[in-house]
Amino acid sequence: MTPPRPLEHFSTGALVRELELRADGITQLRRIKRWCEDCVHWRYTTSERDMRNNCTREHVMSFRAPDAHDWPERGAWGFYRRGCADWCARPEPDDVVPVPGVPVIPPAPPPRPPRGSRSRRAK
Repeated sequence: MTPPRPLEHFSTGALVRELELRADGITQLRRIKRWCEDCVHWRYTTSERDMRNNCTREHVMSFRAPDAHDWPERGAWGFYRRGCADWCARPEPDDVVPVPGVPVIPPAPPPRPPRGSRSRRAK
């Protein structure tokens, strides 16, 4: 009995092209949609000496370095993790519920006229 050959329906040229693409990292050139800095679990560091993981869930992250043309555009470089099940979008400033301000005290009602000033009729 011959062992199964799962790649037999691919040509040799197709397999060589796939190996070249993987070696060149073409699969990593897909656009990254979820950046770690935009997640609620991202922790901003307070100093350069802080070596703790910036993910509060302790996930291992990848980093995409900027190219020369990526600097002005945000979203082209930074920390990311493909397929993160814990990723949750950080609310945008417009989505944040406003904090209630100083409570408005309604004006006092007008004073009522005095009651019980009428005398009883004599019977």
